[in-house]
Amino acid sequence: MGCTLSLALPVNRIKSELFRTKLMKYNRIKNYLRDLRRREEPDLYIFSYGGCGTRTFFEFVRARLKLNSQPHVHYGRIEDVPAGKRALYLYGDPRDAVLSFLGRQEKDDATFVNRHLENLDVSCKKMPSLDAYVHTGRDVFELEHHFKRYVYNENRRCELMVVRFEEIWDHLNEVLDYVGLADQVDKFPPLRDRRSKQDTLDPQILEALNAYMASLLEMQKSLPPVWHLKAK
Repeated sequence: MGCTLSLALPVNRIKSELFRTKLMKYNRIKNYLRDLRRREEPDLYIFSYGGCGTRTFFEFVRARLKLNSQPHVHYGRIEDVPAGKRALYLYGDPRDAVLSFLGRQEKDDATFVNRHLENLDVSCKKMPSLDAYVHTGRDVFELEHHFKRYVYNENRRCELMVVRFEEIWDHLNEVLDYVGLADQVDKFPPLRDRRSKQDTLDPQILEALNAYMASLLEMQKSLPPVWHLKAK
């Protein structure tokens, strides 16, 4: 009996994992079809790779305007946003984003990173720890790919504002005027010190993280805090 049980447990885990994967793919397709039917409805489209205060901004705007269903999903493609609409891409330090993803996994939700990877549509489907992430030899979250897919997409037709989250409070009037909430500036959440975990990392881990993100950091550094791109 002991042998039977030891064999049954891995099989059950495999079945559970397969079911979870199929369910996520089903939900992804269902959400895509829903958004495809309703894509003319949003007043604004917000996109981001997440981990940079996206939820704070998204929820503030969503309480006042109609938005796309989620801010960091691959099925919300910017090339699908109609020419007469506006979009906003929110980004932050990608190193902090990675630490945010993995920190949430460890403290709040063990499945969060896997679900987020599914949303970002990256090739890696499971990343259990920071140590495992660092030893892959690359950014398995593919944040640079996500950034370029939205910011430098040649098929974009809509108007686009690209905003660095860390500096949004210095340009709040400009950003909220673009969004259509110029009269809501005084209601925007106040700036809070973000506790980056970069300073607490092992030097070798930080070195690897810097190496993975070097190209994306250089790309982002070359941009102004708020970059307004007109519709094509």
